[in-house]
Amino acid sequence: MTTIQFARLQLRNFKSHKALSVNFAPILRITGTNGAGKSTIGEAITWVLYGVDPLGNTLTKQLSPEPLTYDYDRVEAHLELSVDGKPILLSRYIEKGTMKYAINETPKQATAFKELTESLFDKSLFLSLFSPGYFFSQKWEDQRAQLLRYVTAPAQKEVLAELPKPQADKLAELLKKKNLDDLKATHADNKNRQDKALIAAKERVRTLKEQLAEAPEEASGDQAQYEAELAEIDAKLAASDERRRQAGEVNRKIARLQSEREGYKARANDAAAHFKELKESPVEDNCDKCGQALDEHTRQAVLEHKERELSTVKGRYNELKGKFAEIGQQLAELSVVDIDPSEDQGLIRRRSAIAAAMNAAGSRDRLAGQLQQAEEHEKNTHESYQESVFILDAIKAFSAKEAEMMAEKVSGLFTTLKPQLFQTNKGDGEQKPFFELEQNGKPFRKLSRGEQAVAGLELIDVLSQQSGVICPVFLDNAESIVRYKQPAGQLIECRVVGEHNEIQITEVQV
Repeated sequence: MTTIQFARLQLRNFKSHKALSVNFAPILRITGTNGAGKSTIGEAITWVLYGVDPLGNTLTKQLSPEPLTYDYDRVEAHLELSVDGKPILLSRYIEKGTMKYAINETPKQATAFKELTESLFDKSLFLSLFSPGYFFSQKWEDQRAQLLRYVTAPAQKEVLAELPKPQADKLAELLKKKNLDDLKATHADNKNRQDKALIAAKERVRTLKEQLAEAPEEASGDQAQYEAELAEIDAKLAASDERRRQAGEVNRKIARLQSEREGYKARANDAAAHFKELKESPVEDNCDKCGQALDEHTRQAVLEHKERELSTVKGRYNELKGKFAEIGQQLAELSVVDIDPSEDQGLIRRRSAIAAAMNAAGSRDRLAGQLQQAEEHEKNTHESYQESVFILDAIKAFSAKEAEMMAEKVSGLFTTLKPQLFQTNKGDGEQKPFFELEQNGKPFRKLSRGEQAVAGLELIDVLSQQSGVICPVFLDNAESIVRYKQPAGQLIECRVVGEHNEIQITEVQV
């Protein structure tokens, strides 16, 4: 059991309190008129710890604790408390618009301060135990999760023991390999798939029955003879395909050689024309660049260069001419092969006729076999669909029984309150997570302020027992409550009394 106790709260320039010191006791009563600053004491405690008010609202901007009716230098709040007897002093300041922190009077960064407060106790649990209204200010999902965090769900064996034996036996076997959520997802998917497949399977059976009824009772023809003739036709068609393939290769080779021969011919003609042009071109007496007359030696060099170039061109011409002749010789050895695309049409028509005859001869047997397979498939599909439906119904029954047992278990923790943990879907009847606390049949949101405070105190008592944490309770507007059970920890009770603005803080003797 963890016990949190407050020792002292000191405030300076915190809202309406210029200077206030509160020494805590087992029961502390704070009285005064409305607006005297009673609720501010609770706000100061949660502000020091978390920067929020008792309902979890952040005290910044419009909700800032900075005073509005007098001048100040800085806002201060110091809380001395102990956790299981270990004392600690936490301080929070606002100075020139900047938040500052201290632990045991030593300045700290915001991160270090937050890490310490989080290590002392859980924030959500503390606020739920400290303020009777905080728990109900959360979303219902958070309320539900916080309450169930400390309540153990019924074991699978306990739930299965409450189900009909066929459902219990089936789920017990399946839960050895998969959890409930995976089973539900698997069989919901299978149910949808098999539902569609079953429609198709029934239609397939119906169609095959109609075809079988219309098929001829007898069919003529020797299957072995048909198969032998088909094999012969297939061999002839294969040979014809091979001839066409070979003819195609020859014709493609001829076309390629003809193209290459024309290329060599054109290049040879270009070389011959170049040779003629070069040979007929005269050697000039003057240099074509500088215009000076060529001497005998230079003229002879030009003539020798021309002869070399003529020899080179002639050699290239002879080479191209040789290639032209070589390809011509290859072409002379080949001849274009004619391909008649209609030569196999007779074989193809005969093959189709034989296939049709064979198909007619074996149609009844084939249809009967297909029908048997289709009926077997329909049966298996239906069984798979039915099994998934049964398993999903068993899972639904399991979830409903688990919800019922869990609700009974949680309800047993309370005296006047009754928690609603689940809600039934109108469409499929499934139990979905939900949360609402009722008192005498009325939901919390419809209770009066006093009834809500009493409900909050009862919830604090349950949470404290289940979590093992005893925390001070700040009970505001206690004058609206006629009677309530004293919390296990310290009680800070605020009441509206008197005609003066000054608050009175007194220790209540038990």
